[in-house]
Amino acid sequence: MNVCPLVSIIIPAQNAEAFINRCLDSVLGASRDVSLEVILVLNGCKDKTGELANAYFDYLPVRIHVDESALGPAAARNIGIKMAEGSWLYFLDADDLIPEGALLRHCEMMNSKTSDVLVGSYIQIAGVSTKRSHLLDGAKKFDFKDLQEYILKYVYEPYIYTMLVHCWGKLYLRDSVIATGVLFDESLDQLEDVNFNFSLILKGLSFEYTDQVLYQYHINSGPNSLSVQSGDGPNALERIEVAYMPVRALLEKWEGEGKIKKASNYMAHLFATTSLLWLIRVGKKFRHKDWAYCKFKVAQIVSNSDLRRSMRFYREMPGTSRIIPFLVRLNLDSLLCLYFKFKAIVK
Repeated sequence: MNVCPLVSIIIPAQNAEAFINRCLDSVLGASRDVSLEVILVLNGCKDKTGELANAYFDYLPVRIHVDESALGPAAARNIGIKMAEGSWLYFLDADDLIPEGALLRHCEMMNSKTSDVLVGSYIQIAGVSTKRSHLLDGAKKFDFKDLQEYILKYVYEPYIYTMLVHCWGKLYLRDSVIATGVLFDESLDQLEDVNFNFSLILKGLSFEYTDQVLYQYHINSGPNSLSVQSGDGPNALERIEVAYMPVRALLEKWEGEGKIKKASNYMAHLFATTSLLWLIRVGKKFRHKDWAYCKFKVAQIVSNSDLRRSMRFYREMPGTSRIIPFLVRLNLDSLLCLYFKFKAIVK
């Protein structure tokens, strides 16, 4: 075993009995390479997730925190941070996996680098579809030029350049995170990862990455999936703006330093892009949800005044729909519902 500091693996779980064994089996494999502790935060579980996890006590150093209420991933991760005793924090979703040898490669980065956050590439699996994350070429520490280049790519195409979107697949130096005072914003049930990572960047933490695959991300299409629920909550679009506050602060800082122009235009495009994605996800629900509900959600999103203003700065991205932004710009939610209905029928 390579000598490396203790890694605290933090797993928030809510009704995860269908995949918790698969997740913990991957952690068990990683434990052969790296010293680790497992902090499993059960929040609002009504199934056998905890019972299944108990079976690993003889094989893994597992600590389980149980909360009867559905705290959400942000609060659950904050509990894990406060419980952690390791030198490094590693966030793992209960339906994802640590690929074989991934933590060992992360350990090698620990031993040779000096950054606060160590980032790997990841594989995204959705059914039979697999794709790899987009990073800048090569493996190196982010200097300002690299970081700015990646962030501007992310702002333009936030669902392609996702390295800073997620908290998983990374090692965070615990002392550095604690020193910033940054925690996950518990008012957010979406984009809390973005808010967390950009808050750390604003505090001056350094990021280093490798193009090696160090995480396996599974898109869960079940009803409890946060991706499926995107945009469902009350005031969903308003909370996008809350989540993106540190992104805005960083871009405004760069604008003040003369490094970019018109941070507000960047932010308007990012807000519009995220809102359109959530609208598309509502559209997909026309196949299996109550039509009145879907029509209400479409009208609610399209009529949002901030989205209406932001659409002036939306820049069409390669491979994306032209019809949806066009109908949103014209505030034609009824035609948009007919479009989603047609797509649902011919699917």
